[in-house]
Amino acid sequence: MQGDAPGAVSSDHGSKWPASAMLGYGTFGRRTPAGRRYHTRSAIALIAMVVLCWAVAILAGDFHHNSVWRVILSLAPGAAYSYIAWEGRRYLLSLDELACRIQLEAIAWTYLI
Repeated sequence: MQGDAPGAVSSDHGSKWPASAMLGYGTFGRRTPAGRRYHTRSAIALIAMVVLCWAVAILAGDFHHNSVWRVILSLAPGAAYSYIAWEGRRYLLSLDELACRIQLEAIAWTYLI
């Protein structure tokens, strides 16, 4: 029998933190409905941006005299990332006080605010 406190996790167990979600999306994972919503909607926005940019780039090549396609091509990434930022805000608002503070401090340290 070990001398650990009751309920303590020994050091031979791996971390329970979702490393890929924390590094890729900056969230605590997909365990909560808000986390699943943020991950899903962010992935959809990124896929839509890539598909739209690819399609517009092909159409802009065929219609090089029409600058509307170039405007759409230049606005698509900004719109996608604005939507992802909006979903990130919704995700932060859904967290409890401690998790929200951890996330906000991480954002502040990451972007040196």
